[in-house]
Amino acid sequence: MYPWLKIPLFRAFIPFMGGIMLYKYFPFFSWQFLLSLFALPLCYVLLSRYYFSRTKQYFKYRWVDGICLTMIFLVGGYLITSSHDQLKSKNHFSHYLTHESIVVLKITQQPEEKTKTIKLQAKVIGVKNS
Repeated sequence: MYPWLKIPLFRAFIPFMGGIMLYKYFPFFSWQFLLSLFALPLCYVLLSRYYFSRTKQYFKYRWVDGICLTMIFLVGGYLITSSHDQLKSKNHFSHYLTHESIVVLKITQQPEEKTKTIKLQAKVIGVKNS
């Protein structure tokens, strides 16, 4: 049969990861817009559960619940990724850089030599603007 029937959380994981990837490529939506996109399907699901539970048409529109829950997971992944974006923080060092800035770094891991580059992982200690 269908493999996702054995793992129901997998069906929620796909739209959640889609929301994360959506933020990676389109990080410019406002959180108010996305919060409204999150709230509208949630309200619809709750109201439809109340209304359709008393009628025989509940099974006819069951697919709408699936679309709304998919939207909730998609927007939820987008909002969580947006809230953890360090570049949006007011204290991020990139907001203090100018053309003449000096950045003080502490190397946190051993350097890795690649074919044309050297990879370093570092922590920003401070920024000095001259």
